[in-house]
Amino acid sequence: MTDEAVELVELERRLLGDVWTSPALWESVGYLCDACNGRFAGTDDERRAGDFLLERFREIGAENVTAETFEMNGWQRGDARLALLDSWGAAARDLPCLALPGSPAGRVEAEVVDGGPGTAADFERLGDAVAGKVVLADDTGPHRLEKYARSQMNGAVAFIFARTKPGMLALTGSLSLGKKPVSLPGIGVSLETASLVRRQMDEGSARVRVAVEGESRVVLARNILAELPGSDPDAGWIVACGHYDGHDIAQGAQDNATGTAVVLETARVLAPVRSHFKAGLRFILFSGEEFGVLGS
Repeated sequence: MTDEAVELVELERRLLGDVWTSPALWESVGYLCDACNGRFAGTDDERRAGDFLLERFREIGAENVTAETFEMNGWQRGDARLALLDSWGAAARDLPCLALPGSPAGRVEAEVVDGGPGTAADFERLGDAVAGKVVLADDTGPHRLEKYARSQMNGAVAFIFARTKPGMLALTGSLSLGKKPVSLPGIGVSLETASLVRRQMDEGSARVRVAVEGESRVVLARNILAELPGSDPDAGWIVACGHYDGHDIAQGAQDNATGTAVVLETARVLAPVRSHFKAGLRFILFSGEEFGVLGS
């Protein structure tokens, strides 16, 4: 091998060894999950995470470390209730559910129609039956927002988003793209809850009461940026990015504290060897992703 190739191999060994032996990556994941919870955009948890990222980039020795603030339509969670009604309209059984982020407050009672995966063909099959009903749709098939929009356009009065994996875990996901409030109440339920409602439908019909409390409001969120400039301005930039915001019902380790920590770790191990770079490295950690990739 040439001297340059040998030097490159040794550099790779050094960097990979640092990644494998340093606790930094795991410590970043731990702080983001334990101290910053879900890092829901526009909340104190998100601001705490942003401050941590700014501090870490500065400690690493990155340059042009800054926060880019932007406005978005955020949301404050309230209670959500789902009740399966008997033929007299009384609650025969209360079922677990979660309000979907962006859902407006509202209370409706109506029969449920089964939207299945919520494809265009499913809504064509249902036709006029959607109007005045609660649409139950699974998390397979088209994106959640497409099912929600089709439910609204066809006159539904509420939207139930159902998980298709077992475990009694309700589902979450924003109903808004963060630009303006939406008008159709929406909740997430587990596979087991959806199965119970569908068994009731198999007996003839299922009528439910959906009650959601939540508030949409304009909030401030931040993107976090840092750079390791290269030696040749004409060589351009290589961008490493991810989103650090998550949902408010869990710590968001996989989505996306781990990805955020990888971006930080990449900056940490490459900062000491930046003199080898012709192109610059730009690191961007976005917020508002869960509301419709708003920060990016």
